[in-house]
Amino acid sequence: MVKTGLLVLGFVIAGLTFALKIAQQRPDLQVTVLTKTNEEESNTRYAQGGVAAVWNFEKDSYDKHIKDTLIAGDGLFDEKIVEIVVTEGPAGTGSVN
Repeated sequence: MVKTGLLVLGFVIAGLTFALKIAQQRPDLQVTVLTKTNEEESNTRYAQGGVAAVWNFEKDSYDKHIKDTLIAGDGLFDEKIVEIVVTEGPAGTGSVN
């Protein structure tokens, strides 16, 4: 049996960021990160850490991007959340068209 002070499940950017911050704040804790396969298999890796949003309205639109995102999510995404992320994505990065 492995004992640890803190177990983080998931090798994704949110979990890794949390693990690093906790390790810095609480050096007395042993922090263990557990992934279902290996560090090469994570949604963060496949997403490439970018913000997916409409940047050029001459070539793209919110509707196209929402449709593409829903297709890529294979029906697992909440359509209202996708709409919010797509339409508000550029504002969150400091660049708004």
